[in-house]
Amino acid sequence: MPRPAPDAREILDVTQASVLRHGVAKASTNHIARAAGVSKVLLHLCFASRDALLDALIGPELARQPHVVRDAVLADDRGPAVTGTPPRRCVTIRCCGC
Repeated sequence: MPRPAPDAREILDVTQASVLRHGVAKASTNHIARAAGVSKVLLHLCFASRDALLDALIGPELARQPHVVRDAVLADDRGPAVTGTPPRRCVTIRCCGC
């Protein structure tokens, strides 16, 4: 009997393992689909793009810990910046459509 196709949570688990092992830049949809045991077509039916897949993986965590994002954005070479001080570098983070 064939194994049922993994659901989105299982694909996200495989994605997380891939990111932890290879890093974000090398976590390709080809590798993730192969490791999850699905085709790229099925992967893209669940997640429209690689970015959507990564957003689904990290978005909930960013929503639970917004202070981590704020601190990372406000930090500079000298350590954490004073709240309200504009950061010296711009960082764009997209999460959960907000």
